[in-house]
Amino acid sequence: MGLFLLLHHGKKKLKSRAASIMNILLIDNGTILLPNLKKLFKEHNVQIYSWDKIEQKSTKNSDLIVLTGSSKYSVLEDEYVYKQQALLLKDTDKPIVGICAGFELIVHSFGGELTRKRKKIAGLRKLEILQDDVIFTGLENTTVREAHHYRAIDLPSSLIPLAKSTYGYEIIKHKNRFIYGFQFHPELETKEKTGEILMNNLLEMIS
Repeated sequence: MGLFLLLHHGKKKLKSRAASIMNILLIDNGTILLPNLKKLFKEHNVQIYSWDKIEQKSTKNSDLIVLTGSSKYSVLEDEYVYKQQALLLKDTDKPIVGICAGFELIVHSFGGELTRKRKKIAGLRKLEILQDDVIFTGLENTTVREAHHYRAIDLPSSLIPLAKSTYGYEIIKHKNRFIYGFQFHPELETKEKTGEILMNNLLEMIS
């Protein structure tokens, strides 16, 4: 199934950039990868708010909200850090993408289950595509770069698994809303530019 989808998507060519310049709000949860995220979204207007400065009004003019990863705070152990973002996930109609800890927050907020690995999951991993989705358009290679301790072991019915690796679910989306989650880091480059292709496809969907 995964191979068929890979070949199917490979027939399409990805545009070099999203169709229009967007206003992207990055909610910084203590990531060390802000420079990488800025580079990933270099064609767009990017605003950065720390997790403790975000309010509903901050999102008013945003086309996309990005919930970043974190090198400091755990979704399960530091819930105060993610309280406002959990409310955003429930209340806003803005498109949202969660990366690493942001992915874990999406899973946790909608009733999924996370488990912590003693040893950090890091390095290159190959994704297995579970379900066809526009986000895979033009993707000819599924190698991504991981850096996390937690993994999703159970998803609620409201979240659809789109891809997994040997360590668990890697890409999810909400059943009825524009919410996507990446357990890996699309802002960390691979020679195949998998993360860049996936994110550009997501931006194309919004535009």
